[in-house]
Amino acid sequence: MRLSNDRIQNLARRMAKQMASRGAVAPRNGPDDLALFLARFLAYDQMKMEEVEKEAREFIARQRTLPPPGSGEYEAAFRNAREQIARKKGRVV
Repeated sequence: MRLSNDRIQNLARRMAKQMASRGAVAPRNGPDDLALFLARFLAYDQMKMEEVEKEAREFIARQRTLPPPGSGEYEAAFRNAREQIARKKGRVV
């Protein structure tokens, strides 16, 4: 699922606040610094997953028998290809 930049920032602030309140981390420069780090991490992770999904779509497009996009067969092939590519790259889907 694609997250907007505002949503990423909001999630990062909430995560930083929860982590700091539970004592899980002690950010040196305050919770804003931790929120910035978490937002960068979430954006980077989203970018990498988009790359995996792009590769999965390209893989399906190279197949001899192409299922119609949006069909159940296409979705199953897409999930399978995405999982295989993510596993090769050491990512968890």
